[in-house]
Amino acid sequence: MKKLFLPIIVSLIFCNTGFTRSTGCTDGDCNNGYGTWTYTDKTVYVGEWHATLKHGQGTETWPNGYIYEGEFFNSKWQGQGTLTFPDGATYVGEWRDGNMNGQGTFTWANGDIYVGAFLDSARNGEGTKTDADGTVQKGIWKDGELVESN
Repeated sequence: MKKLFLPIIVSLIFCNTGFTRSTGCTDGDCNNGYGTWTYTDKTVYVGEWHATLKHGQGTETWPNGYIYEGEFFNSKWQGQGTLTFPDGATYVGEWRDGNMNGQGTFTWANGDIYVGAFLDSARNGEGTKTDADGTVQKGIWKDGELVESN
């Protein structure tokens, strides 16, 4: 039994080191430049950095299937960008402080499309939603609901 103990411990150490994953800046310059940052949950950011913050163009990919491609400002989604959801839905448009804010197009996986204004990631303001079956809802939206048709 004692003869097996040491080889088992050594093999466990070598096996476990093979399964560790790299986290942090795994490629490039993640201080002031272009680099890749891998998080412990396997989320990966590839893009521009300024003063150790995501800043400029980049792509953030989550292991659950979400993908954001676009502009970052102080590590937040800001400016123009595209968020792709795991089910295939997409939002293409303006972002502010990590939320859908401004003009954009949201396309659901079932083919429904909303084109118009967003505030804090909800339909707010003038917009048109066209369902996959051709039904159109156009007017003023508040907190994701049509409140005034036109």
